[in-house]
Order: sequence, then structure tokens, then C-alpha cells
Amino acid sequence: MKDYAFLFPNPFSTPLYYTSSAKGKLQTIIYKTGLAQKHLNVKAVRNILIPLPSIQEQEQIVNVIKSVAHNIKQIKENKEKLCQLKKYLIKRLFLSEI
Repeated sequence: MKDYAFLFPNPFSTPLYYTSSAKGKLQTIIYKTGLAQKHLNVKAVRNILIPLPSIQEQEQIVNVIKSVAHNIKQIKENKEKLCQLKKYLIKRLFLSEI
């Protein structure tokens, strides 16, 4: 039977990928158990210390993500407008109005 542990700082966030970092990998090596196949059990996962950025750094990260999300929204809106323009121009071309 396998143990599964999902790491969430709060119920509404996405999983942490700390164990992929160099420090995270080191901690997982320390807490791995088993003879033939080393693995992390739930108890070991609870002992892994996960550093969080300062509130100021978290706010900066959020601001960058919001900015990128806003840019993506604008690009999607521009794409939609260009698609509509393309349809209009193709229609006019086939009607020989251009």
C-alpha cells in the first residue's frame, strides 16, 4: 500500500513543488525510508520544513502574476478582434468588394 501526501499551505492554494528544489531534494533524501525501494511516508512528509517567502516577496509575486494575467487577457481580446476582422475581410474579398 502506498502513502500519498499533498502539501497545501491552505485549502485554496495549489500544491507546493518545494521537493523539486535542491534543498527540498536534500530533505526528502534525509527522510526517505525503506530497504529495497526508498520512499517518503506521510509521517516523514510532515517533518519536511518548507520555507515560505516573506509577505513582501509574496505580494511582489502576486503582482507579477496579476500583470501577466492582465496581459494574457488583453492578448486574447486582441486575437478575437483580429479573427473577426479576418472573417470580415475574407467575406468582402469573396464578394469582390476589395
